Amino acid sequence: MLIRADSSLEAYDKTLRIARENETSYTNEHQQDVQWKLVSITDILPIYEAFEDGAEIAFTPRPPRKLKNLQKWVLPRERLAES
Repeated sequence: MLIRADSSLEAYDKTLRIARENETSYTNEHQQDVQWKLVSITDILPIYEAFEDGAEIAFTPRPPRKLKNLQKWVLPRERLAES
């Protein structure tokens, strides 16, 4: 969830409020009961750049990898559009 806030505590409080306002239950097309409910906030990550095309919003440090190994992770455009 993307939240605009001036502090981590404000982000936490806003996330709780928005998530609770959007909790819902329904029966899906397979006649299964579905419930959307916030279970926990697992992390708060600050975004230091203005939110615009090309802005980096998350980073996970990882050990160096060889290019040939990274290329295995690349998905075609059509696969990415499925999600």
